[in-house]
Amino acid sequence: MITLINKGLEILKKLFENKNLFIFTLMAAVVLLVMMQFKSCGDLKALKNQSKQNEEAMKKELTVEKNKSGFYQTSIVAFEGKIKDIEKYSEDLAKEIKDLKHRKPEVIIKTQIVYVGDTATSKNSLTDKGDGNYDLNWDFMSTDSARVLKGKSSFNAKVDIFNDNKYSLKILPGTTSILQDELKMDFVVGVAKNKKTGLDEIFVTPKNPNVHVNKLEGAIIPKPKPHDFTASVQFGYGIVYGKGNLGFGPYLGVGVSYNLVSGFKKIFKIN
Repeated sequence: MITLINKGLEILKKLFENKNLFIFTLMAAVVLLVMMQFKSCGDLKALKNQSKQNEEAMKKELTVEKNKSGFYQTSIVAFEGKIKDIEKYSEDLAKEIKDLKHRKPEVIIKTQIVYVGDTATSKNSLTDKGDGNYDLNWDFMSTDSARVLKGKSSFNAKVDIFNDNKYSLKILPGTTSILQDELKMDFVVGVAKNKKTGLDEIFVTPKNPNVHVNKLEGAIIPKPKPHDFTASVQFGYGIVYGKGNLGFGPYLGVGVSYNLVSGFKKIFKIN
């Protein structure tokens, strides 16, 4: 141990004696410290933004406004965090994630859509099946063509006629069968940043004015960010020590690496 310490001190002594090596090492250290400081500030800002995002998301306030095409768009501030944190925002979403098999979502949305149709009438036709049995056929299509219903109602009707020109009508109700039941709803769902607030929002835009969004929840689950510092096998060019001297040259070894590209992107906010 003492030998190793003495060797380290010897290297430092030679480093200080070599002016060029000392300046190079000092500049590299300064650059590295500046990058670490920028990274720390960036992480702090990101944490602050996420805290603001989730504070608004926990309010679960729906915003309804018309988009440029005149359709009503419902939006809500999305929750952002790791999968284990989603339960704080919505137990329903947390359960949906747990129910997934071999998949981890990046965005999960749950919405409740209600269709409110207009009051309308349907056309009927009567089919005589004999022996007093009848089918009342009916069909309905909403004015927006989104809802289609077709079916038939069966019943039995018998008329008893008496000698004094009196009669009685007996109707026995049967069953009603739904032969066709269709409800078409077209809507757009997505994630977008609100330019006014700077917050990420989940939005739903129905293409039918009779479709209303009663409930909306959404969460964004960011992918784990790769570490800027990694342990690796290195091959490069830099300061090397050998035969009692310090100098510049190629080297091969094991050490800690810093991702310069990622670092510069964070410093200058390059996408």
